[in-house]
Amino acid sequence: MLETKLLLLFGICLAAVLINGLVIVKFYKAGSREAVPVVVVPLTKNMETPEFIVRNCVYRIAERCPETIVAVVNFGADSETLNIFEKLMEHSCRYEIIDAENCSESICKILGDTV
Repeated sequence: MLETKLLLLFGICLAAVLINGLVIVKFYKAGSREAVPVVVVPLTKNMETPEFIVRNCVYRIAERCPETIVAVVNFGADSETLNIFEKLMEHSCRYEIIDAENCSESICKILGDTV
């Protein structure tokens, strides 16, 4: 039962990331080149699918908007998950790994740096 709820929650989060990505790409293509897309990706402990998220969400956004910045929020991800994510992001776009405790301040700082 718990696995089903967690899987449903993961599906909802993934759908939100995809919708957010489509909105960013549409906004970027509309001619606002001054705006830099920032994508927030949560990484959790024992996460089994960081490759899926990066390949299906982040890569699609970054190929259309090369200036994209990915803010990775670390919710206790293990070192293997972080290493996988870093390897996948190596040649894609700029990314920053943020701790969950100071997530809002760090994202505000990233947004402030892009303006």
